[in-house]
Amino acid sequence: MTAIAEPVALAPRVSAWQLSDADEQAGLLATLDQRYQQLTAGQFEGRWQSIAFDGIEVFRERIGQCVHQSGVAQPGYWTFATATELSAPAYWDGTSVEASTLICFEPGRAFELRTPRRAECVGFTIPESALGEFFDGQAGTHVEAPLAGRSLATLEEARRRPLLDLLLEAIRMAEVQPGRFDSAATHRHLRHGLLEALHFALDTPEPAQPSPDTGRAPAIARRAREFIVAHVDEPFTVTDLCRAVGCSRRALQYAFERAFGVNPIAYVRAVRLDGVRRDLKHADATTTVQAAAARWGFWHLPRMAQAYAAMFGELPSVTLRRTQAGPGAH
Repeated sequence: MTAIAEPVALAPRVSAWQLSDADEQAGLLATLDQRYQQLTAGQFEGRWQSIAFDGIEVFRERIGQCVHQSGVAQPGYWTFATATELSAPAYWDGTSVEASTLICFEPGRAFELRTPRRAECVGFTIPESALGEFFDGQAGTHVEAPLAGRSLATLEEARRRPLLDLLLEAIRMAEVQPGRFDSAATHRHLRHGLLEALHFALDTPEPAQPSPDTGRAPAIARRAREFIVAHVDEPFTVTDLCRAVGCSRRALQYAFERAFGVNPIAYVRAVRLDGVRRDLKHADATTTVQAAAARWGFWHLPRMAQAYAAMFGELPSVTLRRTQAGPGAH
C-alpha cells in the first residue's frame, strides 16, 4: 500500500492577488509544483483568490493570456478544478477540456494544461487522507473509478452545479466577510460541503437492486431522525447518516419517503431552515442573515433565501428586520 504524505499545516487565511507575471501566479497554489509559460503577446492579467485552512485551499483563478501550464501535483494532496469561463477549449495532455469538465490533479502525477486567452476556474485542494476517510466504505457508489488513474471527469451540469455553487459562494463570502473564515465551525461546514458535493459530482447510479426491506423502514427513519436531531448544529452528510444507522443510501431514501414524504436531503434542509428561522427570530442587533445561514451549513445564500421563502412565506431578511424592530413591528 502506498504511503500517504502528511499534509502541510496551513493557517487559516484569505488572500487575493492581482498579477502581471504568469509564472508568479503559478507559484501561488502550494500543492502544485508548476510553471506557467505565456504563449500569446500582451500584458499578462491574472487574478488569484483563495481561502486556506486545515490543509484545504479553495481558490478562484483568472488568466488573461494563453498559457501553457506544466508541473506535478504534490504527494499527499488531490486538487480539483472546473472552469467558470473559457474563451475557447483548453487542452489537458492533448485532450479538449470544456466547461463541463472536472480536472483531477492526482497526487504525484505530472500534468500539462494549455488555457485559452481568457480563462477562469474555481477549485480546491484537499489532503488525500481526508478523501480516503470520506470515501471508505462507500459501497455501491463507484466513486473510486474517476479518482483512480483518471484526470478528467465530464459531468452533467446537474452534478457539477452543487460543487460549482459551493466554491463560488465560499469565495464570494471571503470577499465580503473574510473574518468568517477564522471560525472552526465555518471550516467544518465548508469541508463537509466540499466532500459531499465532490461525492455527488463523481457518483454514478447504483446497479439495480431488490426493493428495500420494508419492515426495517420505520426503524431506519426513527434512528436517522434521532441522529439528525442530536447533530443538527454540526456538519454531517447523508453518508454519515447511513453509517450511523447502518443502512444503504437506497434504504435510507425509501425510509424517509415513507415516513416523512421527502428524501433525506430535503428533510435535513428543512430542519436546518428551521434552525435559521429560530436564530433570526431571536436575533440581536449584530445578527446577520449570512451568519445564521453559515451556522446551519448554507453556503449559497440566494438559494437558501429562496428555500426559506418557499418554506415560511417570507424572505429571511424580513424575519430579521421584524425581530430587530422589536415587538409590535409589522
